[in-house]
Amino acid sequence: MQIFPALPYRSDETVLSWAARLAAFHTGGRLVPFLHDIGIKPNDLSAGGPDAVRHLCEKVGQDLEPVRRNVIARIATRHFALRDETFSAEFTTGVITRFCPACLACDNLDDRSPHIARSHRLIWTLRPVHICPDHKILMLERRGDKWDDFLHELADLVPETRAQLLNLAGQAPGTEPSELQSYVLARLDGASGPAWLDRQPIEQAVKATEMLGAVIAFGTEAKAADLGPMDWVHAAKQAWPYVRDGEDGLRRAFCELQEAAKGHGRDWLRRKGVFGMLYAWLSAGKLRKDPGSIRDVLRAHIVETMDVGPGETLLGEVVTQPRISSVITLAKTYHVHELTLRDVLVSRNLLDADAAFTPCSELLVDAGQGRLVAEAINCAIPVTQAGSFLNATRPMVSTLVEIGALTQLKLDGEPRGKLSRSIDRRQMVAFLDRIEAKITGVVDAVPAGMTDISGLLERSRITNEKLFRLLLTGRLRRLLRLKDVPGIKGLVLDPREFSTADQLPMPGMSLEMARLTLGLSEAAIRAITKDRSGGAFLKSDDIGGAHEKWIWPEAMTEFRKRYVFAHRFKLEFKCERSTVRSRLESVGAKPVVEPRKLGATLYVRDEVIAALQR
Repeated sequence: MQIFPALPYRSDETVLSWAARLAAFHTGGRLVPFLHDIGIKPNDLSAGGPDAVRHLCEKVGQDLEPVRRNVIARIATRHFALRDETFSAEFTTGVITRFCPACLACDNLDDRSPHIARSHRLIWTLRPVHICPDHKILMLERRGDKWDDFLHELADLVPETRAQLLNLAGQAPGTEPSELQSYVLARLDGASGPAWLDRQPIEQAVKATEMLGAVIAFGTEAKAADLGPMDWVHAAKQAWPYVRDGEDGLRRAFCELQEAAKGHGRDWLRRKGVFGMLYAWLSAGKLRKDPGSIRDVLRAHIVETMDVGPGETLLGEVVTQPRISSVITLAKTYHVHELTLRDVLVSRNLLDADAAFTPCSELLVDAGQGRLVAEAINCAIPVTQAGSFLNATRPMVSTLVEIGALTQLKLDGEPRGKLSRSIDRRQMVAFLDRIEAKITGVVDAVPAGMTDISGLLERSRITNEKLFRLLLTGRLRRLLRLKDVPGIKGLVLDPREFSTADQLPMPGMSLEMARLTLGLSEAAIRAITKDRSGGAFLKSDDIGGAHEKWIWPEAMTEFRKRYVFAHRFKLEFKCERSTVRSRLESVGAKPVVEPRKLGATLYVRDEVIAALQR
């Protein structure tokens, strides 16, 4: 049996609102008894149960589709669907009934049947909708603290007369709806909006916009619990110009927040001091809901612009290769003293000279370069201990440094400092490995006719320099090692190999020695000795059967006469690197080759001299 007469369904109301009006129309009473009378459970109708909605429509002969379009249906515990969108219970007003008093006053112009005429709009149940789109006023909220608050019965919660409603509407703050609210309503109607927002679930899009806007509007100390409805409207308006532009807009907002934080002491060093409750939300240990791509964008921005330590968990992910780190973070990570690390970074022109007057926590450097410097400090072995490491005499170590086989570190910029008279342990290990690769056998004792390296130097006129040049260029065919003697003192040689004229050391140096002499990486030394149109920058030859490149003295002299590397500006011209580069830019002088392709910054020496003389 159908209920007669019918009370038409309004296209903008909820199914509960329509059922409450039916109850008032047919019984003059409340919603729950009416639903029981027609065999519908209130909880089923409130949850948008399809059977309950269909049964109600059949009872009054109402077309199902318009009603079903406005049903917020529960699809899982505290998870709902409306049209093509899904969201959690927090996206709705829950047990709170939100309403526009002006709209309700327009519903019943004569006050004779308010409970039949007044309808609860669907958009009022959505948490992001605070402003009435028709009357441009902040909507009111009511809660009866009763078990049936979830039914949103206006007859119980809004008993005011039409005149009283108009009075309430006149007292409500007026403002235009936020662009975010308009976007939400348009999206529910099937319209498209900004691409970045459209790619996310509607709840994520709203939350990201509101949280960013709250920090922009109310500062980093603001808390979500302290913000009222009008505050959220203002926050949404503040964030919209950024979120509508997607990732680029978000990056712009993050940069502006960083600049703003720099005016508030050292808060700009703390992420929460810059991004406030936005960062607190995204960094929470147990996020119940995926916050969306804003977390990835903020993480990438922090990695590129703020202090991050290697292995640090940042917004839910471990950062293995940070882009920027502070001196204090690098010092703690690699267990070096922060002041020593700072001084070394200054001496290598990775920090400005005035960094000595800035706290280490505020000094940001390239994390990769900082790691290399910290590792160099950890690997620095004083020259006085290098002999023990290599199992060599002090004169041998000095010779290896003089010929460029080992490089004396200049880390702290202090000529009398401990670190400025050190050798990198990794370089000494590589040197020993290089020697070991040339050994042709291991013996328990020195064979007849041969001698250990100390004996050779004592009994012949050969110098340490000649010995090591022959050794490093692979020109000794018989090279043995004493079984239980490590390092250089364990080498066994044939004196006869040093008596022939053709075994005298050649002038010049190997490619490795040239690399160390010029202070270049392996890639850079290969690049400047590579044949190209017009010839290599630094000419070299292959020697013997070893096919090792050899740099003749004339070639090195010619190279240094024509070119100069930027990292040698201070040493050769007694000017800071930044000063020289500024002079070069002012006259339009550019590196010979793009530094990224060469692995170093190389200039024509005459151009540098001319720029400095201007």
